[in-house]
Amino acid sequence: MPRQIWLGLASLALGACATAKPAWVSLERSWWIMDTRLDLRIQGDDRAAVLAASEAVLEAVRQADRRLSAWEPQSALSLLNSAPAGHEITVPAGLSRDIEGARACWRATRRGFDPVAGASAEAIHRGGPISASFPDLVLTGSSAYTKRHAGANLDSGGFGKGQALEDAAAAIEHANNAAAIRAVTVDFGGQVFWWRPAPKTGPDRRLMGRETFAAVAVASPASRDQRVLEISLRDYVPQESGASGRQFSIATSAGSERGRHIIDPGTGEPVPMRFVSVTVLAESPLWADCLSTGLYVLYARDPELAFRTAAARRVDMVAVETGPKRIRAIVTAGLKGRVTSLMPELRIFIPPMRLDSGIPP
Repeated sequence: MPRQIWLGLASLALGACATAKPAWVSLERSWWIMDTRLDLRIQGDDRAAVLAASEAVLEAVRQADRRLSAWEPQSALSLLNSAPAGHEITVPAGLSRDIEGARACWRATRRGFDPVAGASAEAIHRGGPISASFPDLVLTGSSAYTKRHAGANLDSGGFGKGQALEDAAAAIEHANNAAAIRAVTVDFGGQVFWWRPAPKTGPDRRLMGRETFAAVAVASPASRDQRVLEISLRDYVPQESGASGRQFSIATSAGSERGRHIIDPGTGEPVPMRFVSVTVLAESPLWADCLSTGLYVLYARDPELAFRTAAARRVDMVAVETGPKRIRAIVTAGLKGRVTSLMPELRIFIPPMRLDSGIPP
């Protein structure tokens, strides 16, 4: 089966107006790419600009897939992973940027996120320990790497979608007639990304306030079909220093997600939190993606450490825990007043508070 499938042009709607020129255009398209469904919605003033932006998003994600695919033996990532230990290999500049971006997240999460350890986690199924970590993939030149031993391979599963969305955001900025684009929403296998242009004079609200920036629901870790809370995104600006509010992304990590266990790089064992999820809101899609995994691992080790790490990075975070008798959500202060319970038994907390490890009774 081909790995990139066009699922169809869902809709192309024109805003109602009295003149021949439409007030706005809304386009929805879907693809299956990176083994994940990508749903795209773009709104703008010009049909050609909206179509060009959609093609730019698709091409950016395709390029990321070509670099980061673990399934294609000739992808840049596969060629790096197949290199023998001690042998220097030069990779494309794009892949080097991806690797060093992931390395920055590895540092920020106190090694809770480690895509090298994730790649070597197959050793668990053979009864062996984690054989490598990020320091075993050494940057030896501007785009050159050397593996300290053969197990120092990279798994893009924890950051690939985020990097693809990061590239898509840049592609939108440089698309033909980008000034005509008013709002972009991408749902990439559950990671959601929003983008809007810089207003020339004050906030442009012609298309804002519709579904695009209204709210997002967080599902129960025990059942994806059960929504437990809703986060209002109207006028939301990420806490990160220098954040413009023009774009942000939401990513969630949960136990036994899609049948795959999240591995703690420190132990080489699956994280023992089947009924816990961690959701991260960040301006950067890459950081939202990798932090959701890294903070999930840290939360299992020490919930307070996870929230301190989120505060140090200045991102917002929601941890949802489900137990046999009650359910609770712990949210960062940046989301105060934005979180609404969708379940009467849900209790919502905002640190500072003592966060005991484990599931609430």
